[in-house]
Amino acid sequence: MVGSIDLNVWPELRPQLDAESLVMSLFEQGFAQPPEGSVGEEFRTRAKLEARWTGEPDDSPSVLSVSDGLPKVLVFNEIDVDVDAYAQATDVVVFHVEPPAFASRNHQGAFWDVSMSVLVESVDADRAFRLAAYVRQLVMCWPFMGATDAGRVVQIRTPPSFAKAAGGKQATSKRIKQYSTASVCEFVVRDNAS
Repeated sequence: MVGSIDLNVWPELRPQLDAESLVMSLFEQGFAQPPEGSVGEEFRTRAKLEARWTGEPDDSPSVLSVSDGLPKVLVFNEIDVDVDAYAQATDVVVFHVEPPAFASRNHQGAFWDVSMSVLVESVDADRAFRLAAYVRQLVMCWPFMGATDAGRVVQIRTPPSFAKAAGGKQATSKRIKQYSTASVCEFVVRDNAS
C-alpha cells in the first residue's frame, strides 16, 4: 500500500494539467468581464437586460429582466459541424490546445508549457479582425486574471498573432470571415495540484 505522495518531491507523478478547461475558463471570464481599458466591450457577454421604473427599490418584483439571447461570442474547443451555423448568428472563437508538457526537463515544480492555436469567425471582415485583436489582448492579460480551477497562467512566451485565413474546411459558407493564429501561442501554467 502506498502512503501519501509528496508531489513536490515526486513532481513527475503530478496529474496532467487540464489545459482545455483552463483556456475555456479564461475565455469565458474575459468575455464576461473584459479587462479594463481593453477593446473588447463590443464582445462582452450580457446575461440579461434589466429595466427599473423610477423610484423602484432594487428588490422590487416589478423589475423587468430579459435575456439577451445568444452570447455575443461563442467559444468552442474543437471544430464542430455547427460552428459555421453559429457564426451566421454570432461571433465564434475556436481554440485547440496541444497536450501540456512539464516546463523543465527535471520536472521541478508545478509548471507546464502549453501551446494553443485559435480561429475566430464572424460574418463581417472588420468585426472578425477586431475580435482577433481582442482575443490577442485577452490572452496577453491571462497572467493578470488570477487562478482558475485548473491552474494559473504565469507567463505568455509567444503571443498569438492573427492572419486572415482562407475559407475551406472550417467555414463552408462564403459569408464567414476567419482569422487564425499564424503561429502557435505558447504560455506557462502553474497547476493547482498540491
